[in-house]
Formats: sequence, structure tokens, C-alpha cells
Amino acid sequence: YVLISVFFIVAVIWAVDAEIDEQVRAEGMVFTPSEVQHVQSRLPGSVVLINAKLGREVEKGEVLYRLEDEDVTANFADNEIALNAARAAELRLSAEASGATRLIFPAELVGAAPDMVEKEASLFTSRAEALAKRVSVLRDNIVTLQKTIIEKEAEERISLQKAALVAEEIALLQPLVDAGHEPRAVMLSARARHQQETGAAELARLAADARRADLVSKRREIESAIANFRAGAAEALVEEQTKAAQLLARQDALRGKVRHADVRAPLRGTVSAVHVKTVGAVVQAGTMLAEIVPAEARYLVRAQILPQDVADVQPGQVARISLAAYDPSRYGVIMGVVRQVAGNTTQPENAMPFYETIIAIPEVAFTKSPETPVITAGMPLQVDILGGKRTIMNYIMTPIQKSLATAFREK
Repeated sequence: YVLISVFFIVAVIWAVDAEIDEQVRAEGMVFTPSEVQHVQSRLPGSVVLINAKLGREVEKGEVLYRLEDEDVTANFADNEIALNAARAAELRLSAEASGATRLIFPAELVGAAPDMVEKEASLFTSRAEALAKRVSVLRDNIVTLQKTIIEKEAEERISLQKAALVAEEIALLQPLVDAGHEPRAVMLSARARHQQETGAAELARLAADARRADLVSKRREIESAIANFRAGAAEALVEEQTKAAQLLARQDALRGKVRHADVRAPLRGTVSAVHVKTVGAVVQAGTMLAEIVPAEARYLVRAQILPQDVADVQPGQVARISLAAYDPSRYGVIMGVVRQVAGNTTQPENAMPFYETIIAIPEVAFTKSPETPVITAGMPLQVDILGGKRTIMNYIMTPIQKSLATAFREK
């Protein structure tokens, strides 16, 4: 009996002196006050690449998804071919309009569209040769006309010289005919020959003048051929420049669509939800692909305190947070601080009422492990909110005191 009495006395003394922490346990989940950024597809297409992983930290502009739209890709390729063709034609026409004898294409265009470059270079050569042949024919005509002019001028000189000799002969015969020493027929014959040579000289002069007029016309034809060639090239150049500008504008629009096929992170943060997880999935414009919590966002805990425990919870109290995804016996807990306790209860449908309590997490770190926890919005957890100190005797006596307070009362 003595040992039992001693043990009982020691137990009572220990129960009176020993203190333990008061704590309120509640369920909760992680949330962030910052708005979660939704990652959406701007264009329809099939998913060919997925880099978005739950809990993964991403940088702004990082590719999370890559979509492929065969129609957009084909239109972009066709437009690029047409644009390169227009650029090659533009360079050729510019060279033709300026009268250049050589056509030089930039290396970038040669590499992008070698067939188009070869085609335009061949066309430039053939058109230049055709113009050169036409000009050559006209120049040959000019040479022929020049020779004819020289011949006619020579014929005119010879005829004038002959006419001059006949005129001298007439001057000598005239006195003899007047004196009756020569017959009048001789004078008439001389005058006929003079008239013939004079007429021949006049015809040669007129022929030379006509050939000179033809010569001027042929020279103008050469100038006109070259001018028409360049004018036609200049007119076609304007059309090609307009066409190239239109194709370039369309190319920019198509490039934007191709670029939008890469769905990028709108900001730096952590992937908190992945809605499309399968490569090959077909998505429409505006489809929600993933969600990102901003990197600068603070994580908070929304705990559900039962009405019978709310009196023991005050702002400033320390809270131990146990994440469902991490074993507390291995990793420990995350320390938090109560920031706000709701003044009214929340009554969900088919559930017990509770007081919503906000708990801040000053530092996201475990008490037992150096590993950094990966926290995402919506993660479930358990919270132990620490209150004041109470002795074990107080815990033992509290139910008894409550029973005594309500005992021996009539209805």
C-alpha cells in the first residue's frame, strides 16, 4: 500500500506540474492570393509537344506546349514560296528597268529559293538576248541605210559632174550652131544629156534624203525598243512589288499563327495544374491547357476550424502544417502563423459548418528535412494550431468540472 500511495502522490504532483501545448486540429488546403495564370491555346491544332509538368518551375516565354495545324503550316509554306518568287521577279524587273547588264541575287534568296532564282536569271538572259537581237537587226538596217546614203550621194556628185561637163559642151556648141557650123540636132542632144544628168543628180539627192529619214526612224526604233522594254519592266515591277508587299503582310500573319503554335509561359512561376496531358490531343482555340502560379505569389493556408474550437484560435498563434504529400515523421512540418479568423461560419451543402481561418507561411521549409517542398494551390493538408500551456491535471479535471456544472439540475 505504501508503494501505491507513493506512486499515486508522485503521479498527482506530476499531473499538477507537467504542462502540454493546447492545440486545435483542422483540415485545410493551400491557396495563393495572386490570380492563377491560365495557359490557353490561341489557335486550333493537335498537340505535338508537352513540357508542362505539375509542380515544375517555368520561366517567362518558355515553351509549354507545341501545337501543329497542317493547314496553317501548308499555307505558310505556299506563301513563302510565292513571296520568294515575287522577290526574285522583283530583282529581275528592277535590273531590266534600270538597264543593268548583270543580275545579282542575295545569298539568302539563293539559299531559300534556288529554283526561282535560276528561273528568273534564265528569263533575264533570254529577254536581254531578245532585246539585243532586235536592236542588232535595227542597227544592221542603219548600217545598210548609211551605205545607201553614201552611194546616193556619190551618184548625185557624179551626175552633177556629168551635167557640168555637158553644160560646158553646150557653151562651146552654141556659137557654132548659131554660125551654122554645127547642126541644131547636136545642140538638142547635148541639152537632153544635160537634163538627164541633172535629173539623175536630183533623184540621187532625193533618195539620199529618204534614206536619211529612214536612218532617223531606225535610230528612234532602237530607242523606242529599249524604252518600251524598260517601261514594260518598270510597270511589271510595280505589280510585283505590290504582290510582294501583300504576300509579306500575309506571311507576317501566318508567321504569327505558326509562332502561336508554340504556347509559352506568360510569366515566371510554378505549374499548378495540367489540363491537357496527351500528345496528339486535338484542341480548339481558347482551350485551357495548364495553370501557373506566379513565382512571386505567397502561399497561404485556408483551414476549416470547427465551431467548438474557434474560441481557442486567435491571430498570431503558431500553426504546424502537415502536407498530405509528405510524411510528417520523415520530413517534419511547415511552420505557419494564424493571420485571420472568419467572424461567421461557412455552411457548405451536406457538410459541417466551419470558421474559415487564414494561415500564412513565412518560410516554405520542413522542420526535419532540408528538401524544399513543392507546394501547389489546392494541395490538401492538416493544421495543428498551438495555443497556451495547460497542465495534465487541468485536462483531467475539465470534463469533471463540466459535468458538475450541469449536474443536479431539473428540467
